[in-house]
Amino acid sequence: MTNSYSTLCRYAGIVMLLTGATASAQAYDKLTVTSVSPADGSVVCQLKQVVLQLDGVADEGVEWQDGLQAPVYDASGEQVTYVKGADSNNGYILRLSSPITEAGTYTIEVPAGAFYTPNWETMEWPLPPVEGTENDAFTLTYTVEPMEPVAIEYTTPADESTLTRLSQVSVELSGGDPMFGIEWKSGVKASIVNQDDEIMEETATIRNMPTGYVMKLSSTITTPGTYTITIPAGAMYAINGDMMPVYGTENKETYLTYTVVESEPVEFYGSDPENGSVVALLEYVATSWTTDVESDVEELFVTNENGETVTTAFLYIEGTECFLTFEDLITDNGVYTIVIPRKTLFAFDSEGNRIIDNYNEEVILTYTVENNVGVTSIAEAAKSIRVINGTVSVRGFENPTVEVYDLTGRRVNTASKLLPGLYIIKATDAARSVIERVLVK
Repeated sequence: MTNSYSTLCRYAGIVMLLTGATASAQAYDKLTVTSVSPADGSVVCQLKQVVLQLDGVADEGVEWQDGLQAPVYDASGEQVTYVKGADSNNGYILRLSSPITEAGTYTIEVPAGAFYTPNWETMEWPLPPVEGTENDAFTLTYTVEPMEPVAIEYTTPADESTLTRLSQVSVELSGGDPMFGIEWKSGVKASIVNQDDEIMEETATIRNMPTGYVMKLSSTITTPGTYTITIPAGAMYAINGDMMPVYGTENKETYLTYTVVESEPVEFYGSDPENGSVVALLEYVATSWTTDVESDVEELFVTNENGETVTTAFLYIEGTECFLTFEDLITDNGVYTIVIPRKTLFAFDSEGNRIIDNYNEEVILTYTVENNVGVTSIAEAAKSIRVINGTVSVRGFENPTVEVYDLTGRRVNTASKLLPGLYIIKATDAARSVIERVLVK
C-alpha cells in the first residue's frame, strides 16, 4: 500500500515528465535498514509480514524492484513462499504472499537492489533507481512456534464489580504454551484512573502466579467512586522453552472497571429463637443482620448431634431478616445445628449491585429440643396457622378473625389467595389470639 504523500510525489514526478521540467540536483543516500519488527532472530507465533525502518528515504519515496519475489526458505533450504515490498505510513513492509503458521525456522533473503529511491526524471516505467540508493542484500531468520495470543479469561474481583475497597486484582490468562508460561514485560505497569479521568496511581507490584498475575496497588482505594484499570497492549506475552518471547502473542489493551462504595458490614445481629436456646420444637429460625442482605443460596441443612441431616431449611430474605423455614417440623428431643456458611449473605448498594467483599462470616446456630419445655403436648406447641393453596387455615380456633400483614406492616387482602412470600398473620377467636410468621411457598 502506498501512502498519500508518496503518491503525491509520484504524481509530481509524472507532471515533470509530461512537462519536460527537471528536478533540481539533489544528493541521495543509500537505503539502509535501521530496525526490523519482529527483530531478526525472533520467535513468532506466525510469520505474515516484517516491518523495516529505513534510513536515507527521500521525498520520492521507496520503490520495490518490479516483478521481484524475494524467496523465503525453510530449514531444509526449500522455498516455501516469497515476500514483496510495499511502502506504508508505519515503515517499509515485506509482506509474505501467504502466512507461515507451521513450526520451523525460516529465512527471508532480500537481494541487493530489491528496493531503492526511484528516479522520476527518466522517461522509463517502471521507474529505475537513483544510482547508489539501492539496498545491500540481507537475510532475516525467524522461528515459528504456533501459539494462541495471550488473553484475559477472567479477573478476581470480576470486571465491573462493586466493592468497599480495591487493593489488588488477580488476572487469569489463556494463550501461550502452558509448559513455558506467560511473561509480564519488565517495567510495564497498569494505570488506574477515577471517574474524572484523573490518574490515581499505577499498580505497584506485579506478582506471578501459576496461570496469571496479581496486580497489587501501592495503596488500597476506599474512596467511593468508579475506577478503571488499564492493562497496556503488549504488557504480557508468551515465552518458549528457551525463555524467549514469542512475537505475536502479546495481549490486547484491556480495561477493568470497579465501583467502590461505603457499606455497613454484614454481621450477625441475633436470631429468634435465640441461638443456644432450649425449645419445644423447631419449625423456623429468623436471623437478623446489621444491614440489608441478599443471597444466591436457596437452602441450608439442619443436622443432629451425629452430623446427620434431618431436614432442609429454605431461605427467605426480607431486608435485614433472613428466615430459615424448615421443610419438616423437628419435634424429636436432641441437639440440632444449622450452619450459615461464610459468603452466604451479601450486602448490596443503592442500585441493587452486590458488594462482593461485604459478606457474612460463618454463623453456627444450635438448638436443643425438649418436648416438655413450657407445653403439655406437641400438638399445642405446633403452629396453629397454615396457608393451604393460598388460603389461611387456623387450627383449633372457632370462627377466628384473621388479619394478614406483609413484613412492612401493610395489611394484605385475604379475599384472594396469598402469593408466595413471608407474612405476619394474626388469628383471634373468643378464647384466644395468636400471631405467627408464615412462609407461603
